Amino acid sequence: MTGRATARENEGVRTGIFPVLLFLVALVVGFPVHRTSAQLTVRSWLEWRTIETPHFSFHYPAGLEAWTRDAASRIEFVDSAVKAVVGFAPAGKTHVVVDDPYEISNGSAWPTESC
Repeated sequence: MTGRATARENEGVRTGIFPVLLFLVALVVGFPVHRTSAQLTVRSWLEWRTIETPHFSFHYPAGLEAWTRDAASRIEFVDSAVKAVVGFAPAGKTHVVVDDPYEISNGSAWPTESC
C-alpha cells in the first residue's frame, strides 16, 4: 500500500458538511418542537387584579384571590430570609403572575426579566 486509501476502502465513508446537515434536517423534521401551551396561555377575558407588597407585585385572576393574598402575606418574610442567605436582593419589585389555566400541576416555573 502507498498510504493512500483506495476507492473501495473509502466506500461508505462520508466527509464534509452534507451528512451533518442531512442529520440536522432529519432531527428537526423527526422531532418537531412543541410549544408548552400551558405557559403561553393568556386568559385576557378574566378579571385580573394586583396586590403589592414592598418588594413584590402579584398579578392574579379574581378567582385566585384567596390563595394569592395568603402567598403575598408570607412573601416578605421569605424574601428577607433568602436575602440573608444569598446576600443579594433585586433592585426593583419582583412581578409574580399567579394563574392556573388548566387547573393542573405541571411543576413548571418560567423566570422573566422586567420590561
